[in-house]
Amino acid sequence: MDKKRMTFKAFFISLLAVLSLQAAVPQANQAQGFTTDKDGLYEWAGPVMDVSGLLTPEDRGDLETFLKQLQEDTGIPLAVMVVPSMNGDAAFCTKHLQKWQKEQPAFESGALLTIATSDNRVGMGKGKKALERLTSELTDQVFDDYLIPDYSAGRKAESIRKAVLRTAVILSGDESLTFQRSKQALMVKPVKAEYRTDKEGRYEWTGSFVLDAADILSAAQYGELAGYLLDLNDSTGVQIAVLTVPTTDGEPVHDFAVRHFEKWQLGQKGVDNGALLTIVMDSHDLDITTGDGTEGVLTDILCKRIIDDVLVPAFRGGTQGSGVISAVHNMAGIITKDDSLVTVSRSGGEAEDAKWYEILGGAAIFFLLMFLLGKAIIGGLKDILDVVLGSFGIDLGKTSGGSKKGTSYSGSSSSYSSSSRSSYSTSRPYRYRYDDDDDSYSSSSYSSSSYSSLSSSSSSSSSSSYRSGGGGRTSGGGASGKW
Repeated sequence: MDKKRMTFKAFFISLLAVLSLQAAVPQANQAQGFTTDKDGLYEWAGPVMDVSGLLTPEDRGDLETFLKQLQEDTGIPLAVMVVPSMNGDAAFCTKHLQKWQKEQPAFESGALLTIATSDNRVGMGKGKKALERLTSELTDQVFDDYLIPDYSAGRKAESIRKAVLRTAVILSGDESLTFQRSKQALMVKPVKAEYRTDKEGRYEWTGSFVLDAADILSAAQYGELAGYLLDLNDSTGVQIAVLTVPTTDGEPVHDFAVRHFEKWQLGQKGVDNGALLTIVMDSHDLDITTGDGTEGVLTDILCKRIIDDVLVPAFRGGTQGSGVISAVHNMAGIITKDDSLVTVSRSGGEAEDAKWYEILGGAAIFFLLMFLLGKAIIGGLKDILDVVLGSFGIDLGKTSGGSKKGTSYSGSSSSYSSSSRSSYSTSRPYRYRYDDDDDSYSSSSYSSSSYSSLSSSSSSSSSSSYRSGGGGRTSGGGASGKW
């Protein structure tokens, strides 16, 4: 009898525990600002509804700012919902869109990206007008190329930002859209493990103008420099970036720097007012690369002076961080003509550069004239020789063993196409697509149990959420040195 009582008591306690746990779930949601209706659908709580608590406050703030600005500028509502589970409901996204449209009719042209963290599923609900742009094929692209690779590699917040940005570009048709993290977040120094490279060995843009992969800056120095360069960009449009790396694996530092400049597109498009300071620790290389629009002011001579007079003494003296900050201030002061920031001598910089360009230009003209003159002289001698030999019945063309033939060639340029999307038809045991009876909406989703089987390589710079946003170019100007 006692045994039965104990068994019943244990069962009763377990039942109470289960009921308490179930009751705690909606309470937790309510505490976070998320409530559900009688049908279990979440009430609207803003464009970013992170029920699972996957995102940091900074990440949520960045997403909300971007999505609110998108709707204000384009009229397109785009929302993100991160939930523990979709509860096996194939129409989960669509039901929420239908519910929210009663309060916000604009959702007919909008979309809802949903990530279920426990189910490992993602879904996209689309309003009727959004279907014209956000087709099934493009939805697959958002999932396969922008969301899943980084999500499966553990970069979940970044994967969501990439997917959101790509969806926004598709819906708006505006390829120039960019996504910048909050200033405060960009002033916090990342750990080295957060820096990633693409398949060509170039570091991915992080949103911050300081990428300290060599870890030579203290947290305070990083924050000071990152904040200054963000302010510089906001107030003047000038984009100066700093890149420190442990090694280039033998690649010449200037080539390495130019490849990063081109990937990050530093400077405003058409103005090209960017510059890049690159530091390589194992080879002791220093390099300043200038944009097309800055090399006329931040000349090669002045770049060399910043390296020799500011960076080299600092690195040899063990004050690398302060040296980098001083070098950046000099670069910014010269570009913006703020003499209060410049410590290197500016006298003769432009004149010396002009002199070298004049010398090179003069030399090129001289050799061209000599070439043309020599060709004329040789041609004249040949004509005279033809006349003399012709008087003896000798054809100069035949003395070479036959008729003269012009040399010609054709070159075929090699081309290739690559796709970041690998074949995965057999790696997804469970994938489905569905359309609801209500043709005002359509949803796409699939099980992402294949997350772990998909490539975790990062997307190209054009798909990155964190481009510099400039579109600037460089012709390779600048200078290099060693400490």
